[in-house]
Amino acid sequence: MTEPGLDLLVVGAHPDDAEVHVGGLLALASRQGLRAAILDLTVGELGTRGTVETRKIEAMESTRILGVSRTLLDLPDGRFDEGEGNRLKVMMELRHQRPAVLVLPAPEDRHPDHRRAHRLVKEAAYYAGLRNYPCPGTPW
Repeated sequence: MTEPGLDLLVVGAHPDDAEVHVGGLLALASRQGLRAAILDLTVGELGTRGTVETRKIEAMESTRILGVSRTLLDLPDGRFDEGEGNRLKVMMELRHQRPAVLVLPAPEDRHPDHRRAHRLVKEAAYYAGLRNYPCPGTPW
């Protein structure tokens, strides 16, 4: 395996999940000079607090304040599944970003998207390391 690209990657089902759940960890990592990033699975279009545009502006401002980068997979909010297509999208992102540490949403959470995101990314992280799994990118 090659060297990691990121020291820390935090995954959230929606914009603001990473900041709410582990914003302090992201801020600390950034202050210590670590390469940290957020991966949002959806834009949170079903959320009842604010618009997609407002959430996007807030997400970009939080990444600036925290000193991290952010990537969006743009899966459908409330409707993404753990199928092969979405698993491949996550796998390609993990192979591209090559995080040394991966932080997932809690496996048991009131919000179904958070639970589903945990399962999807956990499986994708495992399969992303398999050399013979048919997925673009170098295994990680």
